[in-house]
Amino acid sequence: MPAPPAELQKTERLKSVEKGDLNEYVERHGEAASAVERLNNRIHGWGRLWACVSSALSTGTTPDACK
Repeated sequence: MPAPPAELQKTERLKSVEKGDLNEYVERHGEAASAVERLNNRIHGWGRLWACVSSALSTGTTPDACK
């Protein structure tokens, strides 16, 4: 059986990361995750609003969830 190419046998090494850089990355990641959550909540809120408006316009009443 042929030997695998040398490129497949290489070990990758990561550069070390300073603690301050890592802490900043973790903080920024948390901020980004919070921003995404807030955006998702706003999108969900708009969807609920338009569902209520649509229901009110088509039936003349609004569901209990819209009150």
